[in-house]
Amino acid sequence: MFFRSDSFVDLTLRILTGAILIVLVVALGLLAWNFLRPKAPGAPAVPIVEVAPKPAPAPAVAPAPEPEKSEVLLNPGQVYRCVIKGRTTFSERPCPDGEADPPKAKR
Repeated sequence: MFFRSDSFVDLTLRILTGAILIVLVVALGLLAWNFLRPKAPGAPAVPIVEVAPKPAPAPAVAPAPEPEKSEVLLNPGQVYRCVIKGRTTFSERPCPDGEADPPKAKR
């Protein structure tokens, strides 16, 4: 019934399959030739120059940690307000020397 169209589809598929097989064989041949060809022992494109290693940098000296102020807080809920370089901070430890809480204006 559809003999003519079936044969046309069959022929088209065979031609397409043949073209794909030819492309595959050519690609594999090029890859094999590139892999198996002898390499030219010519000079490298970039001249090789030996460079002396850099001396190791001196180890950085870490600042000594400040000794911990051993204080006994009589009132553990007490909070200190300090102004350091114009910034207000709150802590449970007293302010550093010279950074005490500024006096408050009375109303």
